[in-house]
Amino acid sequence: MKMQSYSRAVDPNVAQGQVRAPGNAAAYGAGMGRAMGAVAQGLALVGAEQQRQMENDLALKVMEASNEYERQINVVNTDLLSRQLDKTIDIDKEFAEKEAKIRQKVWGESGLRYEKAQRAFNNMADRSVTGNLKVLSRYQAGEMDKHGLLVRNESNGALRDKVLLGKETAQNALGQMKISNAIYGRNKGQDYIKALDKDSATELVGVLMLDLTDKKDYAGAQAVYDEFKEQVDVARLSKVTSRLNDCREAEQGMQDINSLYAIYGDDVDGAVKAWSAKATKSGSGDKDFMRAAESQLGIPYVLGGDGKSSTDCGKFIERTATAAGYETTNLRTVDDMYKVAEDKGIAFTDRSQLQPGDIVYYCNTSSQAGEAYKGITHAGIYQGNGKLMHASSGYGKVIKDADMDAIGEIAGFSRIPFEGGKTGRSLGALETEDFRKKYSAKLGSEISARNFKRNEAYQNGMVELFKLREAGIFDETASADVVSRYSYDDHTRMRLKGLKTELLTKPKRESSETAALYRLDTLAINGQLQQDDVEMLFKQGALSDKDFLKYSKDAGKTRKDEANDLNNQIDKAWFVDVNAQYSDPKTKAVKERFAVMAKLRLDQENVQGWERQDKVRQWLKDEKATPTIHTEYYQHSSREYNVMVNSWGARGGEVGELLKRGALTEGTGGSGQELNKTSSYIAAQISTANAKGDPTAQAALDHCLDEGIPLTKSSYDKIRGMFTDNWRRGD
Repeated sequence: MKMQSYSRAVDPNVAQGQVRAPGNAAAYGAGMGRAMGAVAQGLALVGAEQQRQMENDLALKVMEASNEYERQINVVNTDLLSRQLDKTIDIDKEFAEKEAKIRQKVWGESGLRYEKAQRAFNNMADRSVTGNLKVLSRYQAGEMDKHGLLVRNESNGALRDKVLLGKETAQNALGQMKISNAIYGRNKGQDYIKALDKDSATELVGVLMLDLTDKKDYAGAQAVYDEFKEQVDVARLSKVTSRLNDCREAEQGMQDINSLYAIYGDDVDGAVKAWSAKATKSGSGDKDFMRAAESQLGIPYVLGGDGKSSTDCGKFIERTATAAGYETTNLRTVDDMYKVAEDKGIAFTDRSQLQPGDIVYYCNTSSQAGEAYKGITHAGIYQGNGKLMHASSGYGKVIKDADMDAIGEIAGFSRIPFEGGKTGRSLGALETEDFRKKYSAKLGSEISARNFKRNEAYQNGMVELFKLREAGIFDETASADVVSRYSYDDHTRMRLKGLKTELLTKPKRESSETAALYRLDTLAINGQLQQDDVEMLFKQGALSDKDFLKYSKDAGKTRKDEANDLNNQIDKAWFVDVNAQYSDPKTKAVKERFAVMAKLRLDQENVQGWERQDKVRQWLKDEKATPTIHTEYYQHSSREYNVMVNSWGARGGEVGELLKRGALTEGTGGSGQELNKTSSYIAAQISTANAKGDPTAQAALDHCLDEGIPLTKSSYDKIRGMFTDNWRRGD
């Protein structure tokens, strides 16, 4: 568009001779203003679009930087969260240091220099730090708590071992345990620390009582319990105290059996009759009654309860008696029970007469007792050692092992007061049968020991007689002296006299008949060689002196093995019970330990005959009710563990520990030779046990493999073919 030039001489309203009206806007250039406004608006739109594009590019680059930051932070977290226990002590500080370096590095590599972008990146990183530190803090707290608990447990365990070894007193150990508990629980409050103290005392007292019980120091075990009973959880120790009571009762029973055996010897019926008369006079002593009482433990206490869903003290005793076979008609309240006991003449006040199964009565002399006979309002069943089983209103249920003197004022005691005795069987029939079995087992053990001593004396005397003949000084005087010195009893004397006569009257033979040797070898191979076979051939003049001594020695071994035949057969019977209880493959390791430990305890305690199976069945019952009550203690007791392994002829406690620490290795060096020697001895012992039909041999082999007891590959390969199962070998 061509613009006209300005001239003062020309009126602006006159252009090219045209006259414009003053009110005409076009005459002043209004169209040009609208055009310029459109241009400005367009430029503004272009600028805004460019700004949005730039911000999008920045946001994308910030996101890329953030992703790289998170990737590197995740690598750090993976490392920090893989650490355990005290290795986590400074992970928060380490995270902060590494995070700062990662933040600086990632931002520098992003190439961004805009303040807004840096602010967005830092805000993201700050949020990430806050979340990660929370996670790390929780993880660190958990691991440090585990570490503190581990340190506390290791410290307490070391103190328990010192107490068991007699290097520290229980009182001092508990004092040191309290310090460990206070350190560990310092951030968890006094109630928590008190709970730890009770837990420590319970574990220490329980292990110490078990150790003393196994050493047959029953008075010592009871003294430990009495000293610390206010500091322990009595309920948790119930199995331990029950075991103490059972062992003490068994010990007393064995003392009774030994006393009666000294009087009645082989007369089983006479001993049973004497025991029955004594047991009837001494107290209640009814095991069925006690078992029936224990079956009601935990039933809620409700005054007037029916005995099923709830009970009270009288109903508890009445229901116990009914379950044990007594007639309880019209005898429901404890004061009535005491009155009946007085009428029957079985009530007493002398504590020295108390026996397990007796009833302990408590009186209330206040007006609350109402019309109760002699104020008797409560009663319980005496367990022994000052402990009572009763329906407790304070605990709200039937409990055991209560302190008899802490319950209230004792009015008196009585035997089981119920009318009519027991129903369905004669009084004490089961108890008498149990005693007969134990006495018979004692008799069998004594007969085995007697026969062994007889045979040993005869063997020694026989050798001495042949030495005299070999030396050419065999005469009446010298041979009579040998007979006199080696006569264990009349039976041995008669046998030695018979041999002396044979040697005096028969000439010495230099070699044996081939047929006689063949017969004796055949009997020996089949395990049937008897001394009578050897002596018969000698009397027939078929054996030389040398062969007579040789085969007599073999026959002695045969008899010694035969003395254990019954126990081996019974061990097979109880091993079937063990297999049945631990049939689940997941419990195989437990079965192995239980079987070996049971065999060890039976042999250590010299349990003979069918009592071996009874013992194991009771242990299985205890183990089912409270898993690991038997195996756990022995597994963690180095003394018993060593004894167990030594029973298989191996120093497993010593060598096993050296193996675990890498101090012993297979090879030809000194340590390798020691391992090979020990391993071979283990294999030989297990092989011998298996050959004799000992059912725990398989369990012992697997126990060696599972527990790392030394068994080299060559020794393993040597004996693995003996067993039908595919026994595994560890790396």
